[in-house]
Amino acid sequence: EQFLTAGGEFDNLCRTMQNQSGTVFYFLVNPDSFETYLDARAKVEFHRIKGGWNIWAGEKFEGAAAPLQTTARYNFATFPADEYMKLATAIGPKLAAASATEIAEFDQRLNAAADKAVADKVIKAEEKQEFIDKLRPERRAWNSSNTQQWSLNVYRTALAAQEVSGVADVQVELHPPEIPHIRTFNPASPPSKPRPPADPNAKKPAPKTGPKGATVILD
Repeated sequence: EQFLTAGGEFDNLCRTMQNQSGTVFYFLVNPDSFETYLDARAKVEFHRIKGGWNIWAGEKFEGAAAPLQTTARYNFATFPADEYMKLATAIGPKLAAASATEIAEFDQRLNAAADKAVADKVIKAEEKQEFIDKLRPERRAWNSSNTQQWSLNVYRTALAAQEVSGVADVQVELHPPEIPHIRTFNPASPPSKPRPPADPNAKKPAPKTGPKGATVILD
């Protein structure tokens, strides 16, 4: 419950860290504490912070950032191609259905977002159509680069796993640099309001010397 409490210690930490560029939350998860991890992850995703996780096996963790590019050697003959295809067969249709629903209900969801903005007094009732007109291209672009690509990528991965063979050196680009060889999740949700116009008079932020780290221990 400590991770879900608004204004709690973990919530306040997330609020602080979400404004620091390059923040990544890394969770070492005890096998019998996965539900606790999911609660913590839900809070991290709510604050739109990137994160990673792995099963904790009692080893000491030493965090270290990876370079922008790293080279890994893979023996593609060991890739579980059948398992990739099973995953695509199981998940692909659901992702495709979610994408289709987003497209089919596009105007309905735009109107719902505008109605909520009016109800929350973010905009006036007479500004609703202008709000929708601005949000429309942003939300359509998000759909194109997210929900539609999620549906395609699960099949692309499965097909690629069936085609590859032999041993190869693969150069991997990491954006941003993250701890290598961990499971990562990247929070994403469709925009619910248009981006505010850029302020031409806004001062450019001073270059950062590097964010201060924070350690969170999940018992």
